[in-house]
Amino acid sequence: MFARLFAVASLVAFAVATDDPCDAGSSLQCCKGVSTVSEYNPTAQSQGLTPVVPDDGTLVGTNCSSPFFGSISYCQGDKEPLCCKYNGTTSTGCYPIVIVDL
Repeated sequence: MFARLFAVASLVAFAVATDDPCDAGSSLQCCKGVSTVSEYNPTAQSQGLTPVVPDDGTLVGTNCSSPFFGSISYCQGDKEPLCCKYNGTTSTGCYPIVIVDL
C-alpha cells in the first residue's frame, strides 16, 4: 500500500514540477487510436499508407492532435495522451503517459 501511495505522490510531484510531461525530443499528443508498430503496419499497407520502420517497440498513435487549447493542456473525449517523437495525424515513437489533474 505504501508503494502505491509513493508512486501516486511521485506522479503528482512530477506533474506539478513540469509543464511538459514528455522526455526531451518528444511532445505531447492526443490520439484517438493507439497500437503497436506490428499491429499498425499490416493495416497501413492494406490502406495504401506507408508502414512504420523500424519496429522499435514504441507505439503508433493515429488521428492525433495537439492537446493545447490556449493555455490549457489536456486531451478531450476518447483521445489518449501520448508522448511522441514524430508527430502528425499519425504519430510514431510514442509511449503512454498519465496526466494527473490537480
